[in-house]
Amino acid sequence: MLEIIKIIGAVVSALSGLSALVLMAIKPFRQWILGGVKARARRNEELERAKETDRCLLRNEIISIYYKHQRDGEIKQYAYENMALLYRQYKRLDGNSFVDRAWEEAQDWTILKN
Repeated sequence: MLEIIKIIGAVVSALSGLSALVLMAIKPFRQWILGGVKARARRNEELERAKETDRCLLRNEIISIYYKHQRDGEIKQYAYENMALLYRQYKRLDGNSFVDRAWEEAQDWTILKN
């Protein structure tokens, strides 16, 4: 009986030691994985903020061109091409709002050769 208790004690001790060793080995991996998840979330957040900044800048430039030429209903060819490039990029960044209306209105303007 004493022999069985010694064997059980040895097994429990070995399992405890093995568990501690496994936990020590897993902790750095767990922290590495969680750190990677947090870093990815931070990068995604920063990317979204940068996209929003780009949308604001593009929207501002498009609207500036629009108001500069709205009254005359005429726009020089290069200014129109620039506005078209800005608008396409704005839409690629999921831009929406009144810029669509400004762009639609600009389609009816007279395009002057440079």
